[in-house]
Amino acid sequence: KIVGLELGADDYVTKPFNLCELVARIRAGLRRAAAEEEQDRTSASAGSGTAGETNEDAQADRLAFGALEVLPAERRVLGDGKEVSLTRTEFDLLLALASANGRVLTRDELVTAVWGYDSEGGTRLLDSHILHLRGKIEPDPRRPRFVLTVRDVGYRLNRQPQDA
Repeated sequence: KIVGLELGADDYVTKPFNLCELVARIRAGLRRAAAEEEQDRTSASAGSGTAGETNEDAQADRLAFGALEVLPAERRVLGDGKEVSLTRTEFDLLLALASANGRVLTRDELVTAVWGYDSEGGTRLLDSHILHLRGKIEPDPRRPRFVLTVRDVGYRLNRQPQDA
């Protein structure tokens, strides 16, 4: 544990682990990351001294990816300004991907973040939910612009999708 923490890890979990504890640790890490990002955003806007501060503060609870907007506090998604109806699981998947800031999330990481348990290699359910999510947010689900597959690894959310 000590070596892992000294090498830069924020947290460390050993096997066997309690699933509830793991989910709690993941959520705590996400809260810390969000707080750090908000602090960075606040510091940047305070240093700018421009009238745009209010607009930036208003957008702190909004994640935008081209024509796609995720509003975490409201659990809403907008596509081209129109509300997109997602299931709880689809929203949680999209939020996990959006919160990763373009980083690839493995299938196991997504299963743990959304369902709260170790997938143990069984990720077909995840793939099915990704397919349904793409059907709702992608202009052409067969050629996704937002939720991208990283072969043999997982998925990532494209932060700057090209217009169709």
